[in-house]
Amino acid sequence: MTPLDPADFKTLRPLRSYAQRLPSCREGRSLSRTTLERYAKRGDEEGVRLKTYLIGTGRFTTDGDVWAFLNRRNTSA
Repeated sequence: MTPLDPADFKTLRPLRSYAQRLPSCREGRSLSRTTLERYAKRGDEEGVRLKTYLIGTGRFTTDGDVWAFLNRRNTSA
């Protein structure tokens, strides 16, 4: 699992690649791609959305955007 670089807001990566890069609460399993898409489109329970970029038919994001999303999620609880 490649660690996130919180300062990297320039390198776009496919949203699906973060499913393997982020841990899941279920031991031995990766985070669901569908969960990431839900966070991007509808947000979490508090309405906090993951910032993504729609390029063609693909959704992309950066390590910095994922890091910022996770920080907002954890500080709003």
